[in-house]
Amino acid sequence: MTITNINPASTETVSTHEMLDQDGVLERIDAAHEDFGGLRETSFADRRDAMGTLASRLRADCRTYAELITADMGKRISEAEDEINYCADIADFYAEGAEQFLADQDLEVAGARAYLRN
Repeated sequence: MTITNINPASTETVSTHEMLDQDGVLERIDAAHEDFGGLRETSFADRRDAMGTLASRLRADCRTYAELITADMGKRISEAEDEINYCADIADFYAEGAEQFLADQDLEVAGARAYLRN
């Protein structure tokens, strides 16, 4: 089965894609699971740098990404640019706060040392 992406403003075909079969979906899920396992071993500094790079790339290529959103969803270009910049701000937020967000949290438990591991 083919999925067709149509520009809602012009009704022109933007792209077509073949749907994945069950095996294709499962392969991608397995690959994502493996990649996630490796990410757990990545230092917070490396994660921060990667998220910072993402934010920088989003801002640098904002117009390009906004044009894709506009063609795909029919949003105004200014709204699409705002959305890209918002995504970059979120990437910066998590780049700066990830270590704190994911730190173990001590719990008060009588007679034991306990913590919540993220």
